[in-house]
Amino acid sequence: MAILHGSWLFHSPQTAIVQSHVGCLFLWGEVWRSIMPETLSSTTDAPDGERPRLHPFVMTPLELMAFLRSQQQAGRLKLPVTHLELISAASTDVASKSKRARGQTATLAPAPTLPGQWQTRTVAIPSYAVPDEPDQPLETIVPQHSAATEHDRDLLLHPWHVEGLCLDPIAAFALLNSLPLGSVDAEESFLGGDLRFWSHAARWSLDLLARSKFLPAVAVPVGASLAESPQKASVLARWQPLLDSAVDQVRLKTFTERMPAACRMYQQDEGWQTADSNPSTYAPLAIALPTAAPLLLQAFLNDTLDAQVRLVAERHPFSPAAKPASGAMKAAAIAPVASPVKSWLQALGQPSATIEVDGIDALETALALWT
Repeated sequence: MAILHGSWLFHSPQTAIVQSHVGCLFLWGEVWRSIMPETLSSTTDAPDGERPRLHPFVMTPLELMAFLRSQQQAGRLKLPVTHLELISAASTDVASKSKRARGQTATLAPAPTLPGQWQTRTVAIPSYAVPDEPDQPLETIVPQHSAATEHDRDLLLHPWHVEGLCLDPIAAFALLNSLPLGSVDAEESFLGGDLRFWSHAARWSLDLLARSKFLPAVAVPVGASLAESPQKASVLARWQPLLDSAVDQVRLKTFTERMPAACRMYQQDEGWQTADSNPSTYAPLAIALPTAAPLLLQAFLNDTLDAQVRLVAERHPFSPAAKPASGAMKAAAIAPVASPVKSWLQALGQPSATIEVDGIDALETALALWT
């Protein structure tokens, strides 16, 4: 039985600075298969510690692609046709690499910059040590399958590499809102608990859109600071949710408390090196603290809502006020001055939300007083 998993991820600071959307939905699949002893053999090529191995139950790109197509044809999920074509082409490119990586140490793929691209992420997954058996090497760590019903084992968190698909906010929003929630039994569903949670969160984001609960804002890119140059700096013109009602405050608290731990176990992968780098620079095997649930939920709402409102704003571009026609009024017209407000309003309806003009600090102050 195949199970879909996924969670909302942050992009790296370098990617966030140049993109209007700073997150993506990382989608991967899990399927039961027999584990060969050589697949779980320990990795000792890194002198300073081990690197995460490829999850033995994770779907290959071709398997995940075929599963997504079958579920879409059955009407259980929805992905844009363009994304299906992109991920189909991408899956062909990485299929051979994925096959060679089975039973070996997985390498990280570059962070995606286009919708429908594949990458490898590190996830901390409950695992257990295999008892001393003839067909398994000693001290072998095996991930616990998410559908497993055995609870008598001593579990531990262990990092594993999983191959999956990163969906931009538009495609992720369409997919999550198309997933079935109450029509199937949880034990028979192809959705993991983590992906089911984000599907519920997407319904909340859709409700915020329907009630026009959003405001324009100025956001500082990840890794940047206005303190270095408050007069002229690169910022993002963003749409953000307005959670000022009692209903939304209760929902925020409820969603934060009920976020599955699996959603927070994705690692940043900043310390791992690629296979062609110096093996002596590998960091010891370690797991970072889980991502804060309120931060992750707020990022999801910000990115999905901003993407949807921006689509509408693109169809109605900002037009500055008409200039005086002629005569005395034309003579009295003041020469146009570069205004951060004009650039900010235009960027709210453009694919690229980055603006760099003078007076950013004044604009931020005015918005803070207005809201």
